[in-house]
Amino acid sequence: DDFVSYYPNWLQELEQLKRSKKLSTNHEKQIKHLILLMKAYIEQERH
Repeated sequence: DDFVSYYPNWLQELEQLKRSKKLSTNHEKQIKHLILLMKAYIEQERH
């Protein structure tokens, strides 16, 4: 089972964190990097 099925609401949670300003810019960059990695991983799993 992949990342997205584990965390179906991770994007919403990210948006909420950004709105509540709990997310530092650096933290946000790390998360975006993680998201890109997960998307790449998911794409590979599909093929």
